[in-house]
This record gives sequence, C-alpha cells and structure tokens, in this order.
Amino acid sequence: MKISCTPVSAYSQFINKELDQTKYFELIASSGAEATDLVDPASYGWFWQDFEKDKAILPRLLKANGLAVSAYATGNNFTVADPEQLTLQMNKVRNAIHDASDLGISILRIFGGYHKTIGPEHTMDYAEGLQRVTKCIGELLPEAEKCGVTLALENHGRIPGLPEEILYI
Repeated sequence: MKISCTPVSAYSQFINKELDQTKYFELIASSGAEATDLVDPASYGWFWQDFEKDKAILPRLLKANGLAVSAYATGNNFTVADPEQLTLQMNKVRNAIHDASDLGISILRIFGGYHKTIGPEHTMDYAEGLQRVTKCIGELLPEAEKCGVTLALENHGRIPGLPEEILYI
C-alpha cells in the first residue's frame, strides 16, 4: 500500500501561512507519504502563489522529496440551479482536465453535487441532482478521454453519497 496526502488536509496551515508548497511536501514526505494530490487553483487558490510559476518548479520539489502525484483535484458542484453557474462549473472541470493533462497527471478527482437536505443554499432535490450529475459527467468524459485523464468521482455523503449511486453514474 502507498500513502498519499492531499493539501486540503492542511488547509488551515496554508491559510495561516504556516505552510507553503515546499514545507508541505517536506512535511508529508517526512511523515511517510509517497505521493500527494495537486489541487486546481480555480478551487483551491490558497495552495498556489502563482500557478504558472509554481507548476514550473513542481517537478523539482516533488523529486527532492521523493513524492509522486496521485491525482489532480478540483472542487465543483454540478447541482447548481442557475444555468450560468452550471456552465461555470462545467468549465471549471474542463480546465482542470487540461491542467491535469498538461501536468502529466492521469487522474482528476471531481465531485457530483449537493441536494436540498444539505442546506438552504442547495435547492435541487436528490433525484434531479443524481440525474444532473450523471449528465454532466457524461458530457465531460469525451474531453477527459481525449486528454488521457480519468475522472475519479469523489463522494462526501452528498450526490453521489452511496456506492450504488456511484455504480449508477
């Protein structure tokens, strides 16, 4: 088994300026991790100082710490009600597909969405949400395939939240 870490687990340390990329990579390597996720600047801007400059030095930083990259991750929500917001969410994933491909990362972690029982800002009911997530992923698959990127659907108890829902999608 190989151990990988995600920068999201150190979110507060990044926000409080206790960690930067260099310190994060050193920390997880010294703790026994063999890999890390990299995160999309559109969703996790706190990880990057300057995406273009930072990604140029990533190979050196990763190699110096003996780390591989396990996946690229974006934070999206396909169950937004507003059509313009849905377009933005789809484009966020499209851009992340291309970023992952450009970085030589073959796995992109994505989310499905939320349903109205999560909170008042979420208005889509569960059945409609599951259909929307399925449709959006279906629309993105050709782009991901063309770029050599596998979409890895992450569940956090929302849509999808259960193994059978992931299998359905």
